[in-house]
Amino acid sequence: MQVVKRDGRVMEFCKDRIIDAIIKAMQQTPEGIDRELAEKIAVSIENQVESREEISVYELQDLVEKKLMASSRKDVATSYITYRYIRDIARKSRTKDVFLDIITSKSNYMLRRGDNNYYKTPSDMLDKFAAEAMKPYVDTFLLSKDARDAEKFGYIDIISKYFYPTKSIHSFQIGSEILKECKNIEEAVNCLCVFTRKVRKEIDGNYALPAIDYMLAPFVRKTYEEEISALSALLNLNYENSYPKEYVYSEEEMIDKNRQFAINKTVVRVKNSLKILLEIISRTKETVLLNSINYGTDTSPEGRCVIREILNLGFDFVNRENVFIQTWKKKNGVNYSAGDMNYDLYVLALRLAFENPFFHFLNLDATFNENSKWKEGEKEREYYECSNIGDSRVYEDVYSEVKYSYGRGVIASVSLNLPKIAIESLINTKDMDIGREEEFRTLKDKFMDHLKDDVHIAVNSLLERFSFQATAVKRQLSSIMSGIWIESEKLNDNNTIEDVLKHGLLELGVVGLSECLIVLTGKHQGESKASQELGLEIAKEIRKLLEEVSKEHHLNFSLKQACDMDSKFIEKDRMLYGTIKGVTDKAAYTCGFSIPSDFECLAETKLEIEAPYHKLFDGGARTVLKKEKVEAEKIIRLMDQYDVGCISFK
Repeated sequence: MQVVKRDGRVMEFCKDRIIDAIIKAMQQTPEGIDRELAEKIAVSIENQVESREEISVYELQDLVEKKLMASSRKDVATSYITYRYIRDIARKSRTKDVFLDIITSKSNYMLRRGDNNYYKTPSDMLDKFAAEAMKPYVDTFLLSKDARDAEKFGYIDIISKYFYPTKSIHSFQIGSEILKECKNIEEAVNCLCVFTRKVRKEIDGNYALPAIDYMLAPFVRKTYEEEISALSALLNLNYENSYPKEYVYSEEEMIDKNRQFAINKTVVRVKNSLKILLEIISRTKETVLLNSINYGTDTSPEGRCVIREILNLGFDFVNRENVFIQTWKKKNGVNYSAGDMNYDLYVLALRLAFENPFFHFLNLDATFNENSKWKEGEKEREYYECSNIGDSRVYEDVYSEVKYSYGRGVIASVSLNLPKIAIESLINTKDMDIGREEEFRTLKDKFMDHLKDDVHIAVNSLLERFSFQATAVKRQLSSIMSGIWIESEKLNDNNTIEDVLKHGLLELGVVGLSECLIVLTGKHQGESKASQELGLEIAKEIRKLLEEVSKEHHLNFSLKQACDMDSKFIEKDRMLYGTIKGVTDKAAYTCGFSIPSDFECLAETKLEIEAPYHKLFDGGARTVLKKEKVEAEKIIRLMDQYDVGCISFK
């Protein structure tokens, strides 16, 4: 017979547990322990329920109460009932404390970096209540002991843990296949809006449009065809099969007013449609994971129209509550130099980047972002371009020789707390009786051993989650798996998704390399060449471990610069270790390998120091520069010199 516990766990019935519970109650009474009576009651209950396959712990406790009340030891029954009541109150109190934190917005990590207005609506609070209530179930049934303990003590954080039982995917790059039946820009945008709403229900993070310029360009042309056909019919003139060299709104006197009228109407329709789309994909600034769009390399007149209107609309989102990430794909020969077709749009992008901190520059010319297939054809090249989902880079695939971003995403993500590993290593080293000369070497060895252990725990937690997610059937993720996710078209509704889910990424994000180095060496990577060398050694070690596990399991493991758990980690560490100068004496740890924001240095110096990490962090890396201290175009040109993947200005 099996016993179902309060949290849903199932275990075999054992009468010794009943005996122990009764004896504990007897210990609280004047007459003391009567083991014979306790055993007699336990056997009686065992005989009473032995024919059942399953019983709840509540039913067993009720039976114990009744048997004690019917015995000569009613004092024990009173003690048992009191003990049971106190335990129930304690359990409810723990849940109550968590819920009160949400109600009063008391806990900083729940507030997402201290924003006191995070829970703005009852719906926001309800989502958080549900999330916190779900976590105990995940801890009990879905996590291994190692993963549960590592998260409990703050070494790792399992991103979107409360979504774990739903088998959702963390993030997704939406392909253009969903638009193939659309007839104009309004239909295309409406289709995207409907689809993104569906996708949002199947992911626990964010989504991206990997090449929105290429995606919508055909529908700019179809919209123009509608306008010029209507004009031809109205004026009885033949404007068929003649397309503009540029779609630019103008009210100036033109040689052909009629054609400009059709162009103007087309541009207005494109602008109005894009405005709706951008409103739909935007999220509040407090949300860590923002949806994103990638664009900049389509040189067709229609693609340029899309880019221009997005950039112009982008200025409207500056200082807005709802925002989205815009990623400009910088490419030599396309949009980088004065003679390039899209250079004028690049100049406009630079202006927007200085006003909008959510504007990123992705370097397609970085050695790790290059793709030889990109040159094979104008019509297909967007499929071979690197695109980001927020700060996540989805490009390589162990199942393909070709790099691509379309129709893939991040399956699951875990963050790793580097400062805590360093602090624990330092504490253990100080407990040893060693000389000064050996101290650093011993500390480094202890740190590296500890790091390997925690990386393996994080990796195993990702593997466990992947195995669980892989049991989902196609219809559970019906939108993503409707032929948009790579190879999902070969599945039927009742097939599990394991065979196609393998194309996604299992993401390990790291937090606080700078603070980690301060603990280990006394200085961060911007202050000391030795610290920089150690920082790169740490990053290389993590990357090597992930490459080994990728080969072993034939899955895509990636290393990412994590920016989501920095405040939650530091709050726990400050409680445990107190205030440590340069480490826990701030609101949040630095994101990934970033230099602390209060460290004064030239923008070029910061770029040079952080550049070597970009190649190692294949799951996503970005250098953030202070806009008041840089000449934007000069810095963008340094991206090639230092082989940097992505930057933004703040």
